[in-house]
Amino acid sequence: MHVIDTNVGSAYGKNSAFATEYFKLLGQWISQGKYKPNKVKIIPGGLSGVEEGLKLLQNNKVNGEKLVYRIAETPSL
Repeated sequence: MHVIDTNVGSAYGKNSAFATEYFKLLGQWISQGKYKPNKVKIIPGGLSGVEEGLKLLQNNKVNGEKLVYRIAETPSL
């Protein structure tokens, strides 16, 4: 079995040549629309909405989305 180290820190050390080329390609892919981030689903209520987000995850209601909580919307802050 061949193990490949994929941690971010290795991009500044032993894998810097690979990382340099990869990030050049990634920038091109983003500008060409070939690489797109997940859709964002904003959960209302800031951190008070975390329970709702966890329930969505447990019930398999999240697919290809990033759950976002706006801390400033937390009522008790």
